[in-house]
Amino acid sequence: MPHYKVVCGRILTRDDKVVSNIRTLKPGTVCTSSWGLLFTSTSLTEVNNVKKYVQTKTFRALVRCLGEDGVIAVSPYRFSLVPIQDFTAQSDIDWYKSLTEIDQQLYQKYGLTTDEIQYIESTIKSLDTPELDNLKLDISGIQYTGQDAAAAYINQLVNNQN
Repeated sequence: MPHYKVVCGRILTRDDKVVSNIRTLKPGTVCTSSWGLLFTSTSLTEVNNVKKYVQTKTFRALVRCLGEDGVIAVSPYRFSLVPIQDFTAQSDIDWYKSLTEIDQQLYQKYGLTTDEIQYIESTIKSLDTPELDNLKLDISGIQYTGQDAAAAYINQLVNNQN
């Protein structure tokens, strides 16, 4: 059965982004070892929700806790502090919200203190791009965010220059 995938760059950092190059791959797509596989599913909705979760400050702050100084590779250990979520329509998290709003839901769900929230907000960079996330293109039943379309356009420009 074909699976969608959520991948990221295989190297994690202790900077304000932690997890970089977060992408959704359609079924039948393969990737090299320069990518870390985070999640697979036959459900595009679940994959899109996982991608948003990985992009939250909460998720990335927890991954950062188990990172050493320097370059570290994606591994199950690095994600062991991150709580598993329900990524279906029955979830207690509204995955259709912006990343900022999802973070607020996660802060409330896990009872984070004001100090803990301030720490996360001050150390982890926001990946929220509302102007791009609200733009959706439906191509052959697969949804692409505006961010995906912008990346594809930039790749095309770079390839045409070579």
